[in-house]
Amino acid sequence: MAIAGTAVFSTAIPPLTPRHHVSPSPPTSISISISKLSVSASLIPTDKHPPQRSASSFTENGVLEKKSADTIPIRRGGESKDGRLTLKDYFEQCGELLVRCRSDGGGPRWFSPLPLDSDSRLKDSPLLLSLPGVDGVGLGLLLQHQRLRHGQDQLLPSREEAQRLHQVLPKCEIRVFNDSGHALFLEEGFNLVSILTGASFYRRGGRHDYVLDYVPPTPSEFRRVYEPQRWIEAATNPVMLSTLGSGKIVRSLAGIPSEGPVLYVGYHMMLGFELVPLVSRFWMERNILLRGVAHPMMFTKLREGRLPALSAFDTFRIMGAVPVSAANFYRLFSSKSHVLLYPGGMREALHRKGEEYKLFWPEQSEFVRMAAKFGAKIIPFGSVGEDDVGQLLLDYNDLRSIPYFKNSIEELTDEAVKLRNEAVGEVANQDVHLPIILPKVPGRFYYLFGKPIETQGRKQELKSREKAHELYIEVKAEVEKCLGYLKEKRENDPYRNIFARLAYQARHGFDSEVPTFDI
Repeated sequence: MAIAGTAVFSTAIPPLTPRHHVSPSPPTSISISISKLSVSASLIPTDKHPPQRSASSFTENGVLEKKSADTIPIRRGGESKDGRLTLKDYFEQCGELLVRCRSDGGGPRWFSPLPLDSDSRLKDSPLLLSLPGVDGVGLGLLLQHQRLRHGQDQLLPSREEAQRLHQVLPKCEIRVFNDSGHALFLEEGFNLVSILTGASFYRRGGRHDYVLDYVPPTPSEFRRVYEPQRWIEAATNPVMLSTLGSGKIVRSLAGIPSEGPVLYVGYHMMLGFELVPLVSRFWMERNILLRGVAHPMMFTKLREGRLPALSAFDTFRIMGAVPVSAANFYRLFSSKSHVLLYPGGMREALHRKGEEYKLFWPEQSEFVRMAAKFGAKIIPFGSVGEDDVGQLLLDYNDLRSIPYFKNSIEELTDEAVKLRNEAVGEVANQDVHLPIILPKVPGRFYYLFGKPIETQGRKQELKSREKAHELYIEVKAEVEKCLGYLKEKRENDPYRNIFARLAYQARHGFDSEVPTFDI
């Protein structure tokens, strides 16, 4: 558990690290225990010929530099040439600080006890950070451990304090790092910018804008997001097909336009299984970041309860997801983004038994006229394979018949932001629940992106509701056509089963592309 208790100071005294026992030579005398204290040899005067060792100091940008011993103005007896406070003063004030801290059972709360307004600081000395109790003097550290040796958080009860702050601060969000220590900012792999981006805390103006304030992930950030999910792509070995302008289907993403705005409209698999391979392949093969239009429950909770913490959806926000709204659609298209839309939404992603690959789209168009306003290309696509990785055991209807799960569904739905309250039909059924799925031996995922549909130059034509609805029906029919094509073709794929793919890769290398059906 990491905590946020730090002390800020500016000093010229180099860090002291616990290593071995060192005592300065006479006449300096120290009356406190300095066990587990290490002092650089260049700071301690010797009798005759001091060795030319170096001491460490920090530059303005925090880079560690070396200084030779003859540049350190410390002399025998603890007196400096220019009258500044010396090592003797440092140890004396450490002792006083420890005595004062014994009253509350804790150790020093900052690294260097020397006065910050004295002449002991070097000019332009850097601003440093230290954790409470890390004082460089062994006794202070021992006092902390003796007081907190009961299997609880050292230094501070982090989890309890986080919950208290969450209740006091109206917009506070908690991020828990169970495998981290107290020096969280010093740990390798921790990226504060990624945390702020995932929490949607970074903004340029008075209010956060999910489109204008978005910072795309760096290659290293993408790897941190992708690596924990890589097993999905390894298990399903997705086949990506796209359609060129001539109508020819190819096994690649060559048919995808590079320039935006582009709107991808397709079928949502159970629990969104298709998202990881889809987003990662676009990023790695075409350097295209898909901005997914997501349910508001990933960004806002009406109240605390059974819904997952918002931190569970940080990876979606890091990869560019935005809450669905007309304003966000407008900003995405105006910024020439590649937008990913599932008109079926939660109803498709939480479908019932026997409803695989069935579209649950609204009766009226929700995206055509907005796309035409900016001349966006519309690419219908289909994805199949969910029935090859799991079997739906208990769906929404089954869970509603069990009192415990029925109450749970009602509580979850009350906590989530409502969508399509005025819609009619099955698409309006947005009850939040988690179906129970029996895993299968993994099959294979298949994607087909249809021929891009141009809206450039059709702005006036598609202002008509009738014309816009006709194009909407055309897009829906193309998605169903893509689904039918993939369902039929996968029956002829000799490597649909994972064992056949593993055997092929064992012979040709695990980085080799596994063949599929004839296109």
